[in-house]
Amino acid sequence: MDFSKSTFSLADLIFQGATLHEPAELCNDTVLAALSDWRRRAEPTAPLSTAFQLEDTRSFAIRYDGETSEYWPDEDSNWLGECLIREFLFRDGICVLDSLEPRLYLAKYKIEAVIDREYLLVCPYPTEAGNLGGTLVVCVNRHLRADRGE
Repeated sequence: MDFSKSTFSLADLIFQGATLHEPAELCNDTVLAALSDWRRRAEPTAPLSTAFQLEDTRSFAIRYDGETSEYWPDEDSNWLGECLIREFLFRDGICVLDSLEPRLYLAKYKIEAVIDREYLLVCPYPTEAGNLGGTLVVCVNRHLRADRGE
């Protein structure tokens, strides 16, 4: 299975690496409350993107087979996050995730002369059989703790 998509190939994007963090380390209380609600969702096999449809967030769900859905606020707004997920963080697919525990990736990249970063909250969800069904990906750039100590 090819997890990448040709529409997410960007020659001008230079991936500079990613670090893994616990969401509580860097996310503000608004995101942590949404994460708590998400963990208590009635249907654990569903991505439930509505829990993170907050002002100044972007999100989408991606299944184990690479199919995407539930874009917030829309697909175009999620282009960079989806590119980072498909082409760099999980180039071989999300099945490399070793648990269903939410995690936060700080992905650093450069486009042309601009160095920037994306804070991507990755919330895996199971299939009925308990395998990895997919993950909800939420960009929380604007929902970080003021005291995160970067």
